[in-house]
Amino acid sequence: MKIASYSPDLTKCIKTQILNFLEHEAEILMLPEYLLELTDFKPFPVPNKVVIFGSRIIQNQNCLFYSDGLTVQVYKKIKLTPWEEAFTPGSELAVFSFKGIKIAIMVCFDVEYPELTVDLRKHSIDLLLVPSATESKLGYERVSRCASSRAVELGCAVMTCHLVGTSQHEMIDVNVGNNNFFLPSQSQFDGMQRGQVNSPESKGGLLSEFELPTDQIRRQRTIKDETNPSIGLLN
Repeated sequence: MKIASYSPDLTKCIKTQILNFLEHEAEILMLPEYLLELTDFKPFPVPNKVVIFGSRIIQNQNCLFYSDGLTVQVYKKIKLTPWEEAFTPGSELAVFSFKGIKIAIMVCFDVEYPELTVDLRKHSIDLLLVPSATESKLGYERVSRCASSRAVELGCAVMTCHLVGTSQHEMIDVNVGNNNFFLPSQSQFDGMQRGQVNSPESKGGLLSEFELPTDQIRRQRTIKDETNPSIGLLN
């Protein structure tokens, strides 16, 4: 299954870029955290596609909008950064199925907390989606390194998508990052790029495309002669 992430150029018409991205051939599409704060774009269901539209602030919560292929759902960020301290946190991770693929969502800072991942272990997810917005190279590095760790411990693929570029919005005026795709470090993925963190960028317009190796993801959880923390998911 093809998946893609896109960090728009914030200096151009964001709404147009979103609409163009929705035409991408990939079946799973992701846009970055806080993108909807910069446009009046209203998310809508996209048939036969999962779409992460990004988030906006609603009643002091960071609300991420996503389409599961049928309806538009809302995920509320659980772990809040210091500049979100006045917000009210969410309480539940988003987990759903799409065309037989088990998918979960963690927004930015959420992925840096291993305890949030504990609940995901019982779901045996195939793909974790992590939309983010970070203002520095170190913030980008933290999200990316933790996302790679989640791929190892959950035995799943992880795709990240960062807000990149400058805006007039006080909370997200400077944004640094890049998009990444991480796989477990197991023999099933020999020959595939598993955990490299791309160099951070300060300008948007970044489109990344990947192939989700669903069969290998599920098969590696059954190979018991390798050290693999995801083996316990089946017990």
